[in-house]
Amino acid sequence: MSTGGTAGDGLAASVSPVQAGGNRSVHSDCRRPLPALLRAAGSAESRAALAMSEPFSAKPEVSVVIPTYNRKEATIRAVQSALDQTLPPAEIIVVDDHSSDPAPAAELLALDPRIRLITHTRNRGASAARNTGIDAASGNWIAFLDSDDLWFPHKLARQFREMENISEGEAFGCTNVLMQLGGDKNKPYNAQPPGTQHLSEYFLIDGCTFQTSSLLVPTALARRVRFDERLKIHEDWDFVLRLVRDGAKFSYLHEPLVVYDARSDALKLSYQDSVAPTLAWFDLAGDLVTNRARLTRYLAVWFHRHLRENPVGAVYTLVKYTLIFPRGIPMTLAYVWGFFKVRFARLLCRSRQP
Repeated sequence: MSTGGTAGDGLAASVSPVQAGGNRSVHSDCRRPLPALLRAAGSAESRAALAMSEPFSAKPEVSVVIPTYNRKEATIRAVQSALDQTLPPAEIIVVDDHSSDPAPAAELLALDPRIRLITHTRNRGASAARNTGIDAASGNWIAFLDSDDLWFPHKLARQFREMENISEGEAFGCTNVLMQLGGDKNKPYNAQPPGTQHLSEYFLIDGCTFQTSSLLVPTALARRVRFDERLKIHEDWDFVLRLVRDGAKFSYLHEPLVVYDARSDALKLSYQDSVAPTLAWFDLAGDLVTNRARLTRYLAVWFHRHLRENPVGAVYTLVKYTLIFPRGIPMTLAYVWGFFKVRFARLLCRSRQP
């Protein structure tokens, strides 16, 4: 089945289980055991979520979009967590962003006849992979799931139940996520739900997020807004902020319904070690990000790194962000005073050493 792209667009035709030579029945021997964390959640909570989903007047048609790059085992686990939803999705679209070591198509598609595989003929990045899935979706809702993340079994059912409380206008759903830090160390990402502050300040100052794998978006809205393919990082925040600017409301669940693998940050499609992609997003974002959020985040997270990469550029950027947010001048002066005070103290200690 064609996705509307051509090889020149970096797309290959999507593959169905029949085209891959797979049996259209579920092959249980292809399935991997899910983590104990999800197996435990799949009992009483899942049955409760299934009971809650029964009163829906019309069963939602959900297209799950999973972008992936060189994650064979993780991709299969992500697909399984989508298949195990108490509110079953209509289809699962896996978009391989030109992996050098992809998951075998036959093995992936044998898991379930609802799975479709689309392969980019060149590496185009996470945003492009998600947009490919958006274009290919046949459901009236799109749920995004990164290939190294997992859903709790009742994720979709809980979100749709919560979104019934929004009666007017377009709305999208999002949830808290459980960060997997290694071993038994897990903690919710968001310390508190969003309040009345601008969402960019919730993300950049409060240190919270609407993580991509938690997003449930009407297909028409996702196609209208789309992910910005110019971005190498922060494309999730950018997408959410533009959804809101487009007039959409959001339904947030503080309950963690996604397992986010924080151990593999350096392997993620959107990972960047330099400050440059963040500064590029700040410039592109314009009024999506408040001046207060821009300056506060730069001081708290990026100034030290930028100073190491490009001292002149760091000073210029700090002055620029401070001037466009004059109320931040005391914060900047306090930070600069503390910065040089600490470094002067270190130099003094070194000079006194024999």
